[in-house]
Amino acid sequence: MSTFRPRTVTCLSCAAPFEVQLLEGLHITRLPAQRQAILDGTFHTFRCPHCGAPTVVEVPAIYTDFERHHYLAIEVEGDWRTARKRHQRVFDECFTLGPAPAQALGGALTCRLVYGYRALREKILCFDHGIDDAVLEALKTRHAPGFRLREVLAGRHLLCDAAGPEGARWHTFTADTYAAALDERAATLAPYPWLSQSWFVDELAGRHTDPGGEG
Repeated sequence: MSTFRPRTVTCLSCAAPFEVQLLEGLHITRLPAQRQAILDGTFHTFRCPHCGAPTVVEVPAIYTDFERHHYLAIEVEGDWRTARKRHQRVFDECFTLGPAPAQALGGALTCRLVYGYRALREKILCFDHGIDDAVLEALKTRHAPGFRLREVLAGRHLLCDAAGPEGARWHTFTADTYAAALDERAATLAPYPWLSQSWFVDELAGRHTDPGGEG
């Protein structure tokens, strides 16, 4: 079920407060326009009624797409291991330990934990184009840490970008590079065991692993 909640936010330009309606539960099957807004990079972007400047508001949310079998938990801050445990518990209560129809639905879902809307957009792009997100994260860990998938180009070249103090930076993984990494998936992922863990499939996890196997 999609859930809207009012929130008073502060304009980043003129510092004036104004009220907006934020989506905290995104049952995206019924919200195709919001799914497109995520892909366009305009989701939860609000124009200040006082000065007209845009403000992006990111909040924790749950994104579900039962037709495509996706369950994405969105966080904004905090430790990913704590968040993963919390979301796994909620998921188990709703699906794994639920009635038979819920168990069947849950068993078909691909679950991911992401931080921020750029990471959410990246996962949706991966799913839409059949990109193995763990393989992509392994390539990013080795060659382009901190980058996010921006676009799947013609020929299945993977264009990634990252924002920095001097502006945007770009990195492209060619289709051949990705295909070779996918063909040798086990070897590709071997140096990065955290990418084989459930939920948080992100190169950022490799910067915050622990020796007890939580990452």
